[in-house]
Amino acid sequence: MRNTHAQTPFRSLPLLAALWLCAAAAAAQPAKEPAQGSAQTPAQAAEAARLRGALASAVGDHFEVARERRAGGHWLAHLRAKGVGAFTVRYKYRYKDTFRPQDPLYTFVEHETHVRVGSRGCARRLQYNSVCVGDTVILPVVVNDYTEHTFALVSHPYEPLEEQYGERWREAEETGLYREPVPNPAARFLKYVGSRAHYSPHRSLGYTLEYYATFEAVRPGSFNLAAGVNRPGATTPPPAAGIDASSAVPVVIVEGGAPVTVVSARENVHGYTGRFSSHHGNNYMTTPVILQPGDRFTLKYFGYSHRGRSPGGENGKALEATVKDRPVVITLLPFRVDPAQVFNEWIIESLPPPGR
Repeated sequence: MRNTHAQTPFRSLPLLAALWLCAAAAAAQPAKEPAQGSAQTPAQAAEAARLRGALASAVGDHFEVARERRAGGHWLAHLRAKGVGAFTVRYKYRYKDTFRPQDPLYTFVEHETHVRVGSRGCARRLQYNSVCVGDTVILPVVVNDYTEHTFALVSHPYEPLEEQYGERWREAEETGLYREPVPNPAARFLKYVGSRAHYSPHRSLGYTLEYYATFEAVRPGSFNLAAGVNRPGATTPPPAAGIDASSAVPVVIVEGGAPVTVVSARENVHGYTGRFSSHHGNNYMTTPVILQPGDRFTLKYFGYSHRGRSPGGENGKALEATVKDRPVVITLLPFRVDPAQVFNEWIIESLPPPGR
């Protein structure tokens, strides 16, 4: 977060400003709140109608406002992509400072979301808000008791991310993979591509070693995937052998070209007055991994840290080579998404039904 304000000779004022900034930044961070659905007050319903009209007017040439609903302190706008392009969706509101109402830290706050839309059936990169025509992006708009919301959309020159970075990404995915086959109960839906270990030295001596498994989607289905390692000497199958089923990842594989609905992964936030400004980012994380056949994803399945000096020193390549001694153990579980985790509640009703 970057702060800019006039310097003062009094030592207590910077401390107070820092405390006010921390409080305001905490208030600006996204908080998961239960969806209210249609349980809105008349005033909230009227404001929702105004917001929808203002947003549709700003983005209507490129996105359809397919639906909207209130979720606690957020208004969730479902934007369905109409055509290819690169866009920035901005909204601004007058900030209400509950800590210093007579002298607010911010006058206005602006939120900025970048969305890239490729052709129908394109290769998605959802962590970068890179979607396809026909997909729906849920835009979280902070409402609380803030006022004067306005919206704008800016178009940018478009180039598919895969054309810019696809070869580099694929090379990064392939480098150092240990491809010895392992039992894969999810083979009907996912191909196991290989595993790798990543060595990270510590500045204060020691290291962290993390193990990752890479998978490729092969056919549609919904399931949970757990990955881990067997405990030394374990003879029972997972998860009893040490796999934590509660850490399983929900995976949804859709037909190639089928539209999906996702929560906007990230946004930039700028709060300002005439004398002060700050910048930070928000992430709206959800746990389901949404793929189509041919997509790959990587899952961490083990890791540990060693602190202090290692006898005989450390050899990063030798440590990474231990991936062959710790093969991933894959467990296929029934599909389940926990609505209480992160922002899952916002997307859970938009996921394809399980059981395929």
